[in-house]
Amino acid sequence: MKPCLNQSTIMQCSTEEFIKVSANAGFEWVELRIPKVEEYLSYNPARELRQLMKSRGVKVATLNALEFFSLVPEENYAFMRNKAEEAAILCDLLECGMFIAVPSRKSHIYDDDELVVETTARRLEILSGVADKYGVKLLFEFIGFPDFSVRDMGAALRIVEMVKGYDIKLVIDTFHFFVGGTGLDSLAKVPANRIGIVHINDIPDLPYDKLTDAMRLLPGDGRAGLEPFCEVLKKAGFDGWLSLELFNEDLWKLNPQEVAAMAWRSLQRFAPSFQ
Repeated sequence: MKPCLNQSTIMQCSTEEFIKVSANAGFEWVELRIPKVEEYLSYNPARELRQLMKSRGVKVATLNALEFFSLVPEENYAFMRNKAEEAAILCDLLECGMFIAVPSRKSHIYDDDELVVETTARRLEILSGVADKYGVKLLFEFIGFPDFSVRDMGAALRIVEMVKGYDIKLVIDTFHFFVGGTGLDSLAKVPANRIGIVHINDIPDLPYDKLTDAMRLLPGDGRAGLEPFCEVLKKAGFDGWLSLELFNEDLWKLNPQEVAAMAWRSLQRFAPSFQ
Protein backbone atom coordinates (compact mmCIF):
# COMPACT_ATOMS: atom_id res chain seq x y z
CA MET A 1 0.00 0.00 0.00
CA LYS A 2 1.10 3.53 -0.76
CA PRO A 3 -0.55 5.91 1.75
CA CYS A 4 -1.61 9.08 -0.03
CA LEU A 5 -3.41 12.28 0.96
CA ASN A 6 -5.85 14.11 -1.29
CA GLN A 7 -5.72 17.89 -1.10
CA SER A 8 -9.49 18.09 -0.70
CA THR A 9 -9.05 16.70 2.82
CA ILE A 10 -7.12 19.83 3.84
CA MET A 11 -8.54 22.64 1.73
CA GLN A 12 -7.99 25.38 4.32
CA CYS A 13 -4.35 25.98 3.42
CA SER A 14 -2.25 26.82 0.38
CA THR A 15 -0.69 24.18 -1.84
CA GLU A 16 2.72 24.96 -0.37
CA GLU A 17 1.49 24.39 3.18
CA PHE A 18 -0.35 21.26 2.12
CA ILE A 19 2.90 19.77 0.81
CA LYS A 20 4.69 20.65 4.04
CA VAL A 21 2.06 19.30 6.46
CA SER A 22 1.63 16.14 4.38
CA ALA A 23 5.37 15.46 4.52
CA ASN A 24 5.51 16.21 8.25
CA ALA A 25 2.74 13.67 8.85
CA GLY A 26 4.60 10.94 6.97
CA PHE A 27 3.05 11.06 3.48
CA GLU A 28 5.30 10.51 0.47
CA TRP A 29 2.39 10.76 -1.98
CA VAL A 30 -0.34 13.37 -2.43
CA GLU A 31 -3.13 14.15 -4.86
CA LEU A 32 -3.49 17.78 -5.85
CA ARG A 33 -6.63 19.64 -6.94
CA ILE A 34 -6.67 21.52 -10.24
CA PRO A 35 -8.11 24.83 -8.86
CA LYS A 36 -5.52 24.91 -6.05
CA VAL A 37 -2.69 24.18 -8.48
CA GLU A 38 -3.91 26.84 -10.88
CA GLU A 39 -4.04 29.32 -8.01
CA TYR A 40 -0.43 28.57 -7.10
CA LEU A 41 0.88 28.60 -10.67
CA SER A 42 -0.78 31.93 -11.40
CA TYR A 43 1.78 33.60 -9.15
CA ASN A 44 4.70 31.16 -8.73
CA PRO A 45 7.03 29.27 -11.10
CA ALA A 46 6.30 25.55 -11.24
CA ARG A 47 9.96 24.82 -10.53
CA GLU A 48 9.56 26.26 -7.02
CA LEU A 49 6.77 23.78 -6.26
CA ARG A 50 8.80 20.92 -7.73
CA GLN A 51 11.79 21.95 -5.61
CA LEU A 52 9.63 22.10 -2.49
CA MET A 53 8.24 18.62 -3.14
CA LYS A 54 11.70 17.23 -3.80
CA SER A 55 13.10 18.77 -0.63
CA ARG A 56 10.23 17.26 1.40
CA GLY A 57 10.28 13.88 -0.31
CA VAL A 58 6.75 14.25 -1.69
CA LYS A 59 5.46 13.22 -5.11
CA VAL A 60 2.13 13.78 -6.86
CA ALA A 61 0.17 10.60 -7.58
CA THR A 62 -2.67 12.22 -9.55
CA LEU A 63 -4.27 15.53 -10.37
CA ASN A 64 -8.00 15.86 -9.50
CA ALA A 65 -10.02 16.19 -11.64
CA LEU A 66 -11.38 16.78 -15.11
CA GLU A 67 -15.07 16.85 -14.27
CA PHE A 68 -18.19 16.12 -16.34
CA PHE A 69 -16.23 15.25 -19.48
CA SER A 70 -18.38 12.50 -20.92
CA LEU A 71 -21.74 13.83 -22.13
CA VAL A 72 -20.98 17.37 -23.27
CA PRO A 73 -22.96 18.02 -26.50
CA GLU A 74 -20.90 17.15 -29.56
CA GLU A 75 -20.79 20.66 -31.03
CA ASN A 76 -19.37 22.02 -27.75
CA TYR A 77 -16.72 19.36 -27.24
CA ALA A 78 -13.73 21.45 -28.30
CA PHE A 79 -13.75 23.20 -24.93
CA MET A 80 -13.54 19.87 -23.10
CA ARG A 81 -10.58 18.80 -25.22
CA ASN A 82 -8.92 22.08 -24.29
CA LYS A 83 -9.59 21.46 -20.59
CA ALA A 84 -8.03 18.00 -20.90
CA GLU A 85 -4.96 19.52 -22.52
CA GLU A 86 -4.72 22.09 -19.73
CA ALA A 87 -4.88 19.29 -17.15
CA ALA A 88 -2.15 17.40 -19.00
CA ILE A 89 0.03 20.53 -19.07
CA LEU A 90 -0.43 20.94 -15.32
CA CYS A 91 0.57 17.29 -14.84
CA ASP A 92 3.66 17.88 -16.93
CA LEU A 93 4.63 20.89 -14.82
CA LEU A 94 4.18 18.86 -11.64
CA GLU A 95 5.97 15.76 -12.98
CA CYS A 96 2.74 13.83 -12.40
CA GLY A 97 1.77 11.09 -14.82
CA MET A 98 -2.01 10.92 -14.37
CA PHE A 99 -5.17 12.92 -13.91
CA ILE A 100 -8.65 11.75 -12.99
CA ALA A 101 -11.67 12.11 -15.28
CA VAL A 102 -15.15 12.22 -13.72
CA PRO A 103 -18.27 11.46 -15.82
CA SER A 104 -21.13 13.83 -16.50
CA ARG A 105 -24.43 13.92 -14.71
CA LYS A 106 -27.33 12.37 -16.58
CA SER A 107 -28.27 14.15 -19.79
CA HIS A 108 -31.52 14.56 -21.69
CA ILE A 109 -29.48 14.27 -24.90
CA TYR A 110 -27.77 10.99 -24.02
CA ASP A 111 -30.75 9.33 -22.36
CA ASP A 112 -30.11 5.72 -23.39
CA ASP A 113 -27.88 3.56 -21.15
CA GLU A 114 -26.03 1.99 -24.07
CA LEU A 115 -25.47 5.37 -25.67
CA VAL A 116 -24.02 6.65 -22.39
CA VAL A 117 -21.59 3.73 -22.25
CA GLU A 118 -20.50 4.08 -25.87
CA THR A 119 -20.17 7.87 -25.71
CA THR A 120 -18.20 7.78 -22.46
CA ALA A 121 -15.75 5.24 -23.89
CA ARG A 122 -15.33 7.26 -27.07
CA ARG A 123 -14.73 10.45 -25.11
CA LEU A 124 -12.11 8.68 -22.96
CA GLU A 125 -10.33 7.72 -26.17
CA ILE A 126 -10.41 11.30 -27.44
CA LEU A 127 -9.11 12.84 -24.24
CA SER A 128 -6.52 10.09 -23.77
CA GLY A 129 -5.13 11.04 -27.15
CA VAL A 130 -4.90 14.66 -26.03
CA ALA A 131 -3.13 13.76 -22.78
CA ASP A 132 -0.83 11.25 -24.44
CA LYS A 133 1.01 14.07 -26.23
CA TYR A 134 2.33 15.05 -22.79
CA GLY A 135 3.03 11.52 -21.61
CA VAL A 136 0.02 11.68 -19.28
CA LYS A 137 -2.66 9.06 -18.69
CA LEU A 138 -6.31 9.30 -17.65
CA LEU A 139 -7.95 7.52 -14.74
CA PHE A 140 -11.73 7.05 -14.76
CA GLU A 141 -13.83 7.48 -11.61
CA PHE A 142 -17.47 6.44 -11.37
CA ILE A 143 -19.77 8.53 -9.13
CA GLY A 144 -22.42 6.77 -7.06
CA PHE A 145 -24.95 9.59 -6.74
CA PRO A 146 -28.27 8.90 -8.52
CA ASP A 147 -27.98 11.86 -10.89
CA PHE A 148 -24.67 10.71 -12.42
CA SER A 149 -24.40 8.85 -15.68
CA VAL A 150 -21.91 6.15 -14.53
CA ARG A 151 -22.78 5.08 -10.98
CA ASP A 152 -21.27 1.64 -10.37
CA MET A 153 -18.04 -0.21 -10.91
CA GLY A 154 -19.50 -2.72 -13.33
CA ALA A 155 -20.50 -0.01 -15.80
CA ALA A 156 -17.17 1.78 -15.31
CA LEU A 157 -15.20 -1.40 -15.96
CA ARG A 158 -17.19 -2.12 -19.10
CA ILE A 159 -16.49 1.40 -20.36
CA VAL A 160 -12.72 1.30 -19.86
CA GLU A 161 -12.54 -2.12 -21.49
CA MET A 162 -14.20 -0.61 -24.59
CA VAL A 163 -11.55 2.08 -24.95
CA LYS A 164 -9.26 1.34 -27.88
CA GLY A 165 -5.58 2.15 -27.89
CA TYR A 166 -5.24 3.30 -24.28
CA ASP A 167 -5.05 1.50 -20.95
CA ILE A 168 -7.55 3.33 -18.74
CA LYS A 169 -7.47 2.38 -15.07
CA LEU A 170 -10.28 2.88 -12.57
CA VAL A 171 -10.50 5.11 -9.54
CA ILE A 172 -12.49 3.31 -6.87
CA ASP A 173 -13.79 5.67 -4.21
CA THR A 174 -15.23 3.81 -1.22
CA PHE A 175 -17.94 6.45 -0.75
CA HIS A 176 -19.20 6.10 -4.32
CA PHE A 177 -18.59 2.35 -4.30
CA PHE A 178 -21.13 1.86 -1.52
CA VAL A 179 -23.54 4.68 -2.42
CA GLY A 180 -23.72 3.45 -6.02
CA GLY A 181 -24.57 -0.08 -4.92
CA THR A 182 -21.44 -1.97 -5.96
CA GLY A 183 -20.81 -5.12 -3.90
CA LEU A 184 -17.63 -6.76 -2.69
CA ASP A 185 -18.28 -9.71 -4.98
CA SER A 186 -17.98 -7.34 -7.95
CA LEU A 187 -14.79 -5.83 -6.55
CA ALA A 188 -13.24 -9.29 -6.30
CA LYS A 189 -13.67 -9.75 -10.06
CA VAL A 190 -11.71 -6.63 -11.03
CA PRO A 191 -8.08 -7.34 -11.99
CA ALA A 192 -5.67 -5.40 -9.79
CA ASN A 193 -3.99 -3.96 -12.87
CA ARG A 194 -7.28 -2.24 -13.75
CA ILE A 195 -7.25 -0.21 -10.51
CA GLY A 196 -5.24 2.99 -10.66
CA ILE A 197 -5.93 4.40 -7.21
CA VAL A 198 -8.36 3.86 -4.35
CA HIS A 199 -9.95 6.83 -2.60
CA ILE A 200 -10.69 5.71 0.93
CA ASN A 201 -13.14 7.32 3.33
CA ASP A 202 -15.94 6.28 5.64
CA ILE A 203 -19.65 7.08 5.79
CA PRO A 204 -21.99 7.99 8.65
CA ASP A 205 -24.88 5.80 9.77
CA LEU A 206 -27.48 7.32 7.45
CA PRO A 207 -29.43 6.03 4.44
CA TYR A 208 -27.33 6.21 1.30
CA ASP A 209 -29.78 8.56 -0.40
CA LYS A 210 -29.24 11.10 2.38
CA LEU A 211 -25.46 11.21 2.07
CA THR A 212 -23.42 14.05 0.58
CA ASP A 213 -19.71 14.37 -0.06
CA ALA A 214 -19.40 16.74 2.88
CA MET A 215 -20.44 13.90 5.23
CA ARG A 216 -17.37 11.76 4.49
CA LEU A 217 -15.54 10.55 7.58
CA LEU A 218 -12.03 9.41 8.39
CA PRO A 219 -11.53 5.71 7.66
CA GLY A 220 -12.70 3.64 10.61
CA ASP A 221 -15.01 6.31 11.99
CA GLY A 222 -18.13 5.19 10.09
CA ARG A 223 -20.11 2.15 9.03
CA ALA A 224 -18.76 1.42 5.55
CA GLY A 225 -16.99 -1.78 6.55
CA LEU A 226 -13.63 -0.88 5.11
CA GLU A 227 -11.76 -3.89 6.54
CA PRO A 228 -13.49 -6.42 4.23
CA PHE A 229 -13.12 -3.98 1.33
CA CYS A 230 -9.36 -3.75 1.91
CA GLU A 231 -9.08 -7.52 2.30
CA VAL A 232 -10.64 -8.01 -1.14
CA LEU A 233 -8.15 -5.53 -2.62
CA LYS A 234 -5.28 -7.38 -0.98
CA LYS A 235 -6.43 -10.76 -2.30
CA ALA A 236 -6.69 -9.25 -5.78
CA GLY A 237 -3.06 -8.16 -5.53
CA PHE A 238 -3.62 -4.42 -5.41
CA ASP A 239 -0.53 -2.63 -4.10
CA GLY A 240 -1.15 0.90 -5.33
CA TRP A 241 -2.21 4.14 -3.70
CA LEU A 242 -4.71 4.23 -0.87
CA SER A 243 -5.59 7.91 -0.85
CA LEU A 244 -7.65 9.62 1.82
CA GLU A 245 -10.19 11.92 0.15
CA LEU A 246 -12.63 13.84 2.33
CA PHE A 247 -14.69 16.97 1.76
CA ASN A 248 -15.48 17.39 5.43
CA GLU A 249 -15.89 21.07 6.26
CA ASP A 250 -15.45 20.43 9.98
CA LEU A 251 -11.91 19.28 9.26
CA TRP A 252 -11.31 22.37 7.15
CA LYS A 253 -11.76 24.45 10.31
CA LEU A 254 -8.91 22.69 12.13
CA ASN A 255 -5.18 23.22 12.09
CA PRO A 256 -3.86 21.68 8.83
CA GLN A 257 -1.03 19.82 10.56
CA GLU A 258 -3.50 18.30 13.01
CA VAL A 259 -5.69 17.06 10.15
CA ALA A 260 -2.70 15.60 8.28
CA ALA A 261 -1.67 13.69 11.41
CA MET A 262 -5.24 12.41 11.86
CA ALA A 263 -5.27 11.33 8.22
CA TRP A 264 -2.01 9.41 8.60
CA ARG A 265 -3.19 7.62 11.74
CA SER A 266 -6.51 6.69 10.15
CA LEU A 267 -4.78 5.08 7.16
CA GLN A 268 -2.44 3.10 9.38
CA ARG A 269 -5.48 1.25 10.74
CA PHE A 270 -5.75 -0.44 7.36
CA ALA A 271 -2.07 -0.84 6.55
CA PRO A 272 -1.95 -4.42 7.96
CA SER A 273 -4.43 -5.45 5.28
CA PHE A 274 -1.73 -4.82 2.68
CA GLN A 275 1.25 -6.37 4.48
